[in-house]
Amino acid sequence: MPGASADQISRAVLRSQPPHADDVPAMVAYNAKFGGSPNGIWINDLIHYCTLAKVPADIHIPGRLFEAIAKLNFDTVMPGRAVTAILKRAAMSSKITDGVVSDIRVCDITGLMSKDKKPLFLKANDIMGKCAKILQDKQITDPQKTLDEGKLQCDLIDVVMAKTGKHADSKLGKTIESDVTLESVTEKFIEGLFADDEVDIVDVGETPKPDVLSKVQYADDGQAINVGKMAMLKNGFKEGACYTMKEPVKDGNATTPKVRDPTIYKLESIAGDGTCTIKSFSDFGELSCESKIVDGPSFIATYRPFEKTFKFLKDYNGTEIKHQTSIKKDLMNRRIQDAMMTLSDTMIDHDLTIRTSPSKGVFCKSGPIEAMTLCPYGNVTKHDPTVKNDRKVEERNAIKLQNPAGDIIIHTMSPMPLSDDIQNAYPP
Repeated sequence: MPGASADQISRAVLRSQPPHADDVPAMVAYNAKFGGSPNGIWINDLIHYCTLAKVPADIHIPGRLFEAIAKLNFDTVMPGRAVTAILKRAAMSSKITDGVVSDIRVCDITGLMSKDKKPLFLKANDIMGKCAKILQDKQITDPQKTLDEGKLQCDLIDVVMAKTGKHADSKLGKTIESDVTLESVTEKFIEGLFADDEVDIVDVGETPKPDVLSKVQYADDGQAINVGKMAMLKNGFKEGACYTMKEPVKDGNATTPKVRDPTIYKLESIAGDGTCTIKSFSDFGELSCESKIVDGPSFIATYRPFEKTFKFLKDYNGTEIKHQTSIKKDLMNRRIQDAMMTLSDTMIDHDLTIRTSPSKGVFCKSGPIEAMTLCPYGNVTKHDPTVKNDRKVEERNAIKLQNPAGDIIIHTMSPMPLSDDIQNAYPP
């Protein structure tokens, strides 16, 4: 079912009412990751081995083992050969309880992720690959090729899971000392297979350090394809996203502290092997034309996501206060109020009678009326002629200011409420 999801495949299989239906989702998850898509190279290898080894059809490998295998995470390394060997070893189990394999446990599989066993498992996978090439170069054919290769793989898995040697199975799932090693098992295999030939001992040197996956694609030779890119994507790195350098590691012996490079980069693309192509942004958010190549492990170790985007103020013209109209309006209002206070100190309190009804009137009891300065003052506000609800300005309540550009700015004064203590010349 090309392009089908794991759930769709599981439902399709379950419609055939297979035995052990509860195990189907776990088996589908295993096959998606380690089955060897698109041609099923590893699942076919497992079936072929079990057929030649005449594994009884009623032996059942429980779904919990497939589930544990599907959760194994070796980063950018996909040890398909060694993972398949786990199931070969389970199929050849000598301890069967009610038809179910019982000497390979979930803890044996999850234990492969431990600090000690993970590199050992990857090393075993490397040995298996090299021995498979020897069999091919020497033109060893089936059934000997498949059976001998499967026997070696099972023995190597026993070493990794600590199920062989003088202390084997003393504490399952624990790291134990053993007199049997990967090297000794490999040497015995080579000596037994080519006793009469001069064969170079297989180099079982250091396994490359691994730098994580839905449906993994494999080539015809069993090598996983584009694992580097898949690992980058699984770890959250995205093409088109922005990244910046992580904080430098502090060095107590350094004479000068390291300073983090603040440059922001765009991750343009991720190649199949995990190599990243990045471009830097200028201080103005412009993307550089020059690209920089960084290998996957270095990018993961050195760069971190940068979520912020470039933002700029529009039409910046200079000093903030000069262009903040609301601040200028408040300042002008306060200045007029200050001027009113100065004016009030110079005003003369005249002897007036103020009438509010039947009509409004102001009567001077003494002194020349022409000498009076009337000042209605309550609140001072700037008049905005564009506001629909702004009342019409009365000349007697208005203060007009002319700026250097010749524009007239009008401020209105509203009267204070009437009281017996303080009155204004123009009561409401």
